[in-house]
Formats: sequence, C-alpha cells, structure tokens
Amino acid sequence: MNLNVAVIGPSDLVDKVVEVGSVFQELNMIPAPYPHEQDTLEVVARVREQGDILLFTGPIPYQLALDSEPGLPMVHVQYSGTTLYKVLFDFYRTQLLEMDGEIRISVDVLLRHELEEQLDELGLVRRQIYVKPYSAGTGHEDLVAFHYELWSQGLVAATVTCVTSVYQQLVELGVPAFRVVPTQSSIRDVLNRALLEGKSLRLSSTQIAIGILNIDHFERVVKEAASDYEVQRKKIILQQILIDFGEETQSLIKWTDSGEVSFITTRGIIEQATRKFEQAPLLLEVMERLQWKASIGIGLGRTANEA
Repeated sequence: MNLNVAVIGPSDLVDKVVEVGSVFQELNMIPAPYPHEQDTLEVVARVREQGDILLFTGPIPYQLALDSEPGLPMVHVQYSGTTLYKVLFDFYRTQLLEMDGEIRISVDVLLRHELEEQLDELGLVRRQIYVKPYSAGTGHEDLVAFHYELWSQGLVAATVTCVTSVYQQLVELGVPAFRVVPTQSSIRDVLNRALLEGKSLRLSSTQIAIGILNIDHFERVVKEAASDYEVQRKKIILQQILIDFGEETQSLIKWTDSGEVSFITTRGIIEQATRKFEQAPLLLEVMERLQWKASIGIGLGRTANEA
C-alpha cells in the first residue's frame, strides 16, 4: 500500500516537490498549496485526514503546524546554507555584486554558522551579513521590517528570504530581494525521510493494543446501589457503550462480573480513537452516563502477551 503524502506550501514549491516525488513509486503525492503562510493551519485541517504524513516545503509552515497539531506525523524540507549557492550565483548574474566586492546582505531563517561555512568555502571573506533566524512568535511583518530597515539605511545591497510572502512584499517595496528555494537534492532527502517515517508509523500501528477498563470498587458500588434493578440497568447501559466502542474500534471485548472489561485492537486504531492517547472517550462516557468512577489502562506490544 502506497503512502499518501500531503505537500503543503506555496504553489510553485508544492509543484516542485510533487514533480520530484513523482519518481517515488511508493508515494502518492497530494498537492495542498496555500496563498499565504497564515493559511497553513486551514490547509492542514483540510488535508489531515487524506495524508498519512504531512510534508511542508519549508520550516515556517512546519513550525506553525507543529505548535498547533503536535500529534500529526510531519516532515519539512531543510533549508541549509548550501541553498545560498544559487542565490549568490543570481547576485553575480544580475550584476548586483562584483566578484571582488564586499557582500552586504540580510538573511532570514537560515543559520549564521551555516552561511559562514558556505561563504568561507567559496573564498568570500569580504562580507557583512545580518541574520534573523526564525523563532516562535516571529511574524511576516517582523521579517519584512528587518530586511527593509537594513536596506533603507544602506547597510545591505540585497536581501535574502526563505519566506514567499516576505519576498513578494519586499519586491513591491522596491527592495532588491532574492528568494531561497529548496534544491532538488534537499527535496529528495525529505521525501526519503517521509517514506521512512511512513513505514515506521505503519509498523507501529499494527502493534497489538490491549485495554482494561475497571469500575472502581465495583463490589461496594453494587452494595450501595438503591436496588438491584438500578445495577442491572447500568450494566445494560455499560454493555451498550462497550458495543458501540467495540464497533468503532473493531475490538474484541470481554466482560467479567468483577467490574472489569478488557478489549483487544491495534495501536493504530486506539491512537486514532484517543487522539494519540491525549483523550479517553470510553472512560469519559462510562463515568458521565453511569456516574461510576472508573479507570482504564492500555498496553502495547508486538505480541498479546507483551501488550
């Protein structure tokens, strides 16, 4: 079975990733472009059920989604210092910089030490670089202001950004702007990571999951009940809850007279039902509808005994 990869990012980068990914026979590429980074979460909400894994064309939409939906399997294209090579070539091709001149640029998202390494390897020692790495809370306006102020003060001859919307606005402002885009090799790298991540997720999702639901102090609950009819009615309600849960999770369910219920399913299904073990809908429903205190435990393993 192929892995469905939802590709999220600006339309041109999404097309590029989908094109490179077309040679991966085990991957089904699902394009999910957005008009602006601020629309990332809306796109994620739309495609989260379609994709086995979400692939972002850059680190910023990835971080936005990670902060909001930490349980989803996600990867992103790495923007390293090597992506600066093409930008530097564009500098000289457009005659914005001379080969023997000083490089004065502002850069966002990329890390300073990676930039320094690449420039050292190229022998470009005459340079003045201003770097604004991305961090939580950094907005589109912050990045635009960073570049524009440096350029307007004459401190830089050109600006380099990894963010499409920032590039577009800088161009509108008349600022010499260059956009960093991922190389084909970095796209292939992230597609390979997505493939490995997907295989790992599928392997873990087939693990056996065994759950045990226990009505706390069941014997005392029975004794304190107003009547035996009340206990029987609640048992019928409990049985209905378990039937519905079993149907939803395709579980095998075993009920005992001691107030304990066990069920067997797979890890993938139980993770889906509990939103990565962040919620306990079965436990909540039992406690709300029956007014009985209860506890639940779930074990995972490659074998039933291990689980």
